[in-house]
Amino acid sequence: MKKIKIVIACLACLTVGMADLWAQNIESVELCDGSVLEGYISEQYPGKSITFSACRATIVIPEKAVASIINHQVEYASLSADWKHWIDEYFKEKKEVVLSDIRLANELDDGKVKVDSAVGKKQRTVPEYLRVSPYKVRILEKGAMIKYLDLNPQTFHLKWTDVKYIRRPHRSKLVLSGLNSVIRLKGRDGEYVGEIVEQVLGKQIRLLKEDGMIEVINSDQMVSIRGEKLNPDQDIFEQAVLLDQVYTRTNGCMAGLIVGQNFINTKERPAFLTVLNKNGESHIVPYSDVEKYGRCLNPDYKLLTDIVLNDTTVMINRQEVRHTSFEQNKESFLYAKDLDCVVTLKRDSLEDRQFVILEVKDKVGADKYALICAVEKHEKEKKKESVRIIGFTYEDFAIYSTRAVEQTVSVNGTCKMKFSVTDPGWYVLYLPKQKKGIICHIE
Repeated sequence: MKKIKIVIACLACLTVGMADLWAQNIESVELCDGSVLEGYISEQYPGKSITFSACRATIVIPEKAVASIINHQVEYASLSADWKHWIDEYFKEKKEVVLSDIRLANELDDGKVKVDSAVGKKQRTVPEYLRVSPYKVRILEKGAMIKYLDLNPQTFHLKWTDVKYIRRPHRSKLVLSGLNSVIRLKGRDGEYVGEIVEQVLGKQIRLLKEDGMIEVINSDQMVSIRGEKLNPDQDIFEQAVLLDQVYTRTNGCMAGLIVGQNFINTKERPAFLTVLNKNGESHIVPYSDVEKYGRCLNPDYKLLTDIVLNDTTVMINRQEVRHTSFEQNKESFLYAKDLDCVVTLKRDSLEDRQFVILEVKDKVGADKYALICAVEKHEKEKKKESVRIIGFTYEDFAIYSTRAVEQTVSVNGTCKMKFSVTDPGWYVLYLPKQKKGIICHIE
């Protein structure tokens, strides 16, 4: 059998806007020189090179690679949100921070490599992936080696041999969507299911299985690997943080998701990968036809997350809320006793601009809630000014109340209910037997 370079296309799962998505650590690469880049691999030539789109980089270079350092005292208030977040995490004082411009030695000679006359060989002190001197970075270590933190988004072009590990964050137990990897091995029955959390390019992977155990698998052990969506009720493209582009020699670029890879290479059927496009069509691509791989952020990615609640906590669109009791006046109008419990939601903040999401502990009888349109009235009390009241009538409750249009219970025991709201105004999520509810104002 012809030996092939095995490239494992792993889609990590971490909804958020594209700007927020870019700021996340989808995956990181640790380089052989000790540097760590965080972001995602955007291009890969198997066995040759990778291009890494980084939102954060911790770079290690020898002291002799530095020509000069210029320090700047920067006021906290003028810093970017990323730097403020870093300072908030590591420092108590938030008045100012020292950021540095580092001039690399190779820029003094217009990028030419210096020659060590004693040895007679070319010596390059600056890594080849550092094309431009870093500016406004934080120096973390000084001495024989310089380590600095760079929060400027940038692209690094790396040799295949530069990369020591590729790592991906473990998926939180509160994440309800994403992709798993399903792996079959040579000479073994059954399959291994989990998320790939570490990879040595072309050699080995570490698979975090569903039972919490790490399975270390050599690349030459694998028969096949396929992507499997974590949430059966969500489209697979909504669960993939990155989209794949497979550049072929015969058919150009195929865009979509790499959902399967078969590594057994025979004369009858060469090793291949399967690309699923957004129209639901699958395309088989032989590895011999692949020129390179690309990846980009997926605009349709929709992360679903869970929340762990106790028996008394109630959330409306992820805001903690309180119940208020309801009493009846002479006109049979049920009104809220405590108007300090009102939760205000903007229409644009609702899911799909339509749904109010109620989350409670499953065992507290979540299915008893009903949504009722409420009204605001002013009731005049004796010898006092009129008092504002919010509520509804028994007729409103009997005829016009609605139940959740969708209800699910997560693996963590959180009951999530979606109530449809057509217009702005006052609403009450009501528990009739307990005569209490939650007042919502949709703006």
